[in-house]
Amino acid sequence: MEFDKQAGSWPARCVLLVGALLQAGCAGDPKPPPEPPLRQQAIEAEANGVLRYVRGDYNSAIRHFSEAARLQRSLDDGTAAARNQLNRARAELALGRAQEALNHVGEVSDGTLLVQAMLLQLQANLALGRFDPASELLARTDKLCPYGCPERGSLLLLRARVALADGNAKQALIDAESALSILKGQQE
Repeated sequence: MEFDKQAGSWPARCVLLVGALLQAGCAGDPKPPPEPPLRQQAIEAEANGVLRYVRGDYNSAIRHFSEAARLQRSLDDGTAAARNQLNRARAELALGRAQEALNHVGEVSDGTLLVQAMLLQLQANLALGRFDPASELLARTDKLCPYGCPERGSLLLLRARVALADGNAKQALIDAESALSILKGQQE
């Protein structure tokens, strides 16, 4: 199974962002109160999941993302729990477990992560050879992610894969070249 490089780079960017935020927090005074222990555990589980994912240890990443999502749900942080469900689905896709990824990404209902969730559903459906649901998802996602959308490059790559699956090599090439121009600008 081919794994979407755009989706795979997100956890690495997350690690850099967390590092930058930690450095920025250390530079200012006064120091904020410490995080409650449960929230700290959730943050550590997510960070460990990201590190394992970047290293290619997808099984361990899945365990950490699952634990982070569980802890974040207990803290009523639905967005963070949903983010970890998406991360778990990415790791499952990397292991070739498309159905499990589809099941877990289907649990994500957070509106801010909807496009990412739909892209992962699209990827999983393609991996499972379900081209009709993939085409339907593509049409819906295309409306939610116009030009300028951060996930547009990934969407175009998946659109190229759907076109290729439909036997439309010319359209697949057009979409792949469009994706390349966007992803090049993002240094992907």
